[in-house]
Amino acid sequence: MVHISALERLGKKISIQGKTRQYAPKSLCVVLDRIAQTYDTRQQLALIYVVGWNGEIFNPADEDHCKIATSKIMEAKARLHSAENRKLLNSP
Repeated sequence: MVHISALERLGKKISIQGKTRQYAPKSLCVVLDRIAQTYDTRQQLALIYVVGWNGEIFNPADEDHCKIATSKIMEAKARLHSAENRKLLNSP
């Protein structure tokens, strides 16, 4: 399971011990596509659930839950993609 806050933070700049960096833990990035598959009714093979702010698991059989989880995943992927593009543009 992954908490919704991790998806909401993924790809954003965060401060750790006075240093600013992108929040992109490898453990989460590696399973991001599997999490997306959990909430895609056509691909529910390997389930990794999202847990909401209220502690309840987003139900892959609930269309509204799928929409929310998918939206958060897509937003996170867009932030990661944007950050990767910035790195490429700034590299020598």
